[in-house]
Amino acid sequence: MPGKNFKDKQKKAGVERKDSLKAQATKVVKEKGPKLSDDEIFKRDVPGMALLVVLYMFQGLPFGLFLNSIPLLFKQHLSY
Repeated sequence: MPGKNFKDKQKKAGVERKDSLKAQATKVVKEKGPKLSDDEIFKRDVPGMALLVVLYMFQGLPFGLFLNSIPLLFKQHLSY
């Protein structure tokens, strides 16, 4: 049957393709670079963490001012 040969070739090509993808994936994993110690990783991440803290503070500052200004705005109209 001529169709059987074609299907066999497709199956073999699929197996070869999967093997080549595995080889590429392991090659990428192996080429990650040198291992960094925990101290080196921490030192490299400190500036990013500091920036996040500052940005979160800036985000919370307007919200805090808004919440603290509500009692001042309604002080004339409400009694506690």
